[in-house]
Amino acid sequence: MSPAYQLLHQALISRRPLAGVYENHYREFCPHVIGLKAGHENVLVFQFGGTSSTPLRPPGEWRCFRVARITSLQLIDGSWHGGDKESQPQNCVGEVDVSVGP
Repeated sequence: MSPAYQLLHQALISRRPLAGVYENHYREFCPHVIGLKAGHENVLVFQFGGTSSTPLRPPGEWRCFRVARITSLQLIDGSWHGGDKESQPQNCVGEVDVSVGP
């Protein structure tokens, strides 16, 4: 388990927002599902702040991140964010380690 995975796991369990850089964009997000897919550590997040290669629509959007590609990861102060996960099934994480309940 990588240090980034451990921090994401801790943030998910304690429902704390994070900030980090992913694909050269500063992002603020809340992790909701973490685990493995095809042997890679992945995390399904709700991104509520920062930038992206596509415009971020309020109040935010679901994103799938490869954990190894997240840099400058840190806990931040703020509220927990999420959206309607039931609108479509998640396919970001195949082997779920931890998932935020309803």
